[in-house]
Amino acid sequence: MALVTLVFSGVASAGDPSSSIKITGPKSVQLGTTIQLKGSGYTGQATSVVVYLDVKGQCAQTAKAQQGKALTFGPFSKNKKLNFPLPPLTPGNPPTSLGKHTVCAFLTGPSAKKTYAHAGFSYTVHN
Repeated sequence: MALVTLVFSGVASAGDPSSSIKITGPKSVQLGTTIQLKGSGYTGQATSVVVYLDVKGQCAQTAKAQQGKALTFGPFSKNKKLNFPLPPLTPGNPPTSLGKHTVCAFLTGPSAKKTYAHAGFSYTVHN
């Protein structure tokens, strides 16, 4: 099984210009491929990262508005560079079907009540 890597790296996106997160990776993934996600960015005033691995459609503007099952990482110190691994996507987790898949990430305050930055990345699963 091939290993494909998606990388999060810093780019400002929402309410706090000092907070940043960006998602990059392959635009096309073969069905059955294990994907290892990695995250990075800059916290600014944020203290947590909330990630949605298989969003239907586009990412919401805030973590509170996003629908689906979330993974939360943190707490992190404010004004720090972030690097963190995410669990691999394996059978039983996305991507398990053909078509478009989207990953959404949010830098948030306590309890995801405020979103400081957000990013989304879409890829297509093919045979």
